[in-house]
Amino acid sequence: RMDNNNEGFRQGSVALSPTDSMYNSVTTATGAIRSTWCPEHRKYTESVIYFLTKDNLPLNTVEKPGFKHMLKVLNSSYKVPDVGFFSKVVLPRVYNEIFQNLLEILHKNCMGLFAMAARTRKIESEVHMYFMVHYIDVNWNMHRCWLHEEHCSSRGLRTEELDAVLKHVLMVWGLKAKNMVAFTTDLTSDIVNTCALHGSYFVPCVNWCLSLAIHKGLNGMRLQSLVEASKVVARKFQGLCSAPTQGRLEREEHMSSWIETLELLQEMHHIYTSPLDSHSSSNLEQLPLLNLQDLDSLQSVVLVLQALRRFVVKLACEPHVPASALEPLLQHVKGILVEEHSDTPTSLCLKADICHSLSFLYTDRVDTAKFLQLCTILDPRCHRQAPLVSA
Repeated sequence: RMDNNNEGFRQGSVALSPTDSMYNSVTTATGAIRSTWCPEHRKYTESVIYFLTKDNLPLNTVEKPGFKHMLKVLNSSYKVPDVGFFSKVVLPRVYNEIFQNLLEILHKNCMGLFAMAARTRKIESEVHMYFMVHYIDVNWNMHRCWLHEEHCSSRGLRTEELDAVLKHVLMVWGLKAKNMVAFTTDLTSDIVNTCALHGSYFVPCVNWCLSLAIHKGLNGMRLQSLVEASKVVARKFQGLCSAPTQGRLEREEHMSSWIETLELLQEMHHIYTSPLDSHSSSNLEQLPLLNLQDLDSLQSVVLVLQALRRFVVKLACEPHVPASALEPLLQHVKGILVEEHSDTPTSLCLKADICHSLSFLYTDRVDTAKFLQLCTILDPRCHRQAPLVSA
């Protein structure tokens, strides 16, 4: 596939400059082209080749009257080769050189690959499978390139046949299955099962996960369960709200309960995000199974509650601030977390803060957003559970 974003064109742009052997073989391919060209005419032909491939134009452009007129104005003695020259001589040579350049890059410069496999149905009875790889080179730079488009039969929706297609792609490009760190797909069950046949780790599409975490997750059971856990924090405030005239000593006791509850949530997040060998297996067995989406949501809950903690603790530690001054804030926090009616504005405040936190994590910088669009994040937490999310 010839694409402007193709790594082959960036890394191996010399492939767009035809070699002498290409022109020496023209006589046998097309009788209309002479084997000996002047250097100026050769430069014109090289420019035409670059123009067609760089802008991804159809080959019959060279036979258009307007294109021929433009070249005639530039040089009346130059005659552009016919479409057969470009289809039979130029494209095979360009493709082969780009293919060899990509092989060298993939085999020498990358430490690991993670692939994106997707299917599309161009017409009703034909299925095509696209194969794209992302890799990090020895200088820790991120790259991507489209490698393959494979035509599947009408029965190509079965897992076994997709598995054969994937094996063929790996064989053509000389890629080892053990170097495939992970696959990302459109979450169709057959492709997921195909990845499982290769023993490769499956990672769902990043944009799909973000959509769940930021939008669908707000009304989902996972985020609701995390909010339910954080409601315990609100109940710690009830004593303060019911006794606003108590002294500083009592306030500090309530602050200790508030800090202790938040630290439990922080410890829960720490256990899930630390290496496996740092915790006993018995502790992990007692915890619910969370995926990366859950962990990101939990982290956002902790970040939101940490901000509340810093504000409340700062007020509570001021000697000249009476306990009654905290009552409006505590009532507001309690109303957010304990409210049972999900359609009231106050109950959505915490969810909105969590949504904002998730959005900030993923879209605070342009390069971060671009990175998420280009690749699948290989998070160190991936080894905890598989699959990450269910379809």
